[in-house]
Amino acid sequence: MDFIYKSFDPTKGNLGTYVNFRIRYRLIDLLRKIARESEQTEQMIQEKITEIDGGNRYGLSKFPLINRQGLPVSNEPFWQEVKRHLSKRQWQWVEYFIIADLTIQEIAEIESVSVDAVKSWGREARKKLRQKEVVERLKKLYPSSGCENKV
Repeated sequence: MDFIYKSFDPTKGNLGTYVNFRIRYRLIDLLRKIARESEQTEQMIQEKITEIDGGNRYGLSKFPLINRQGLPVSNEPFWQEVKRHLSKRQWQWVEYFIIADLTIQEIAEIESVSVDAVKSWGREARKKLRQKEVVERLKKLYPSSGCENKV
């Protein structure tokens, strides 16, 4: 308070008004400083997140996009055989839903289609993969998979 009294000029007005003025604007400056620091912290966090996941995000959920080429797939011949029996969209459903473990809503956002369309891809993929000859071929490539029960 001593700094306020020393800077006070009695020719310009009342001491009480001057003290209120100084305190009020000091508090406003403090609030602005806190808000600015908060914004800078948030910006640094966003930069780090972008650095980690490449900044590629989709839709309203803001989940990071997956790198479809980098998905770890064990038993590559098995998945190639699965892919051979499916259409492009049905394989996308398998790739996203089964391998990448994404939800139907997330798949719909990534592919810019309706949720019903994604459900349809899954229905058709399951139907094709349940065919007896397909199951037999997949069993040969991956005998312990129990694939007839999972699809």
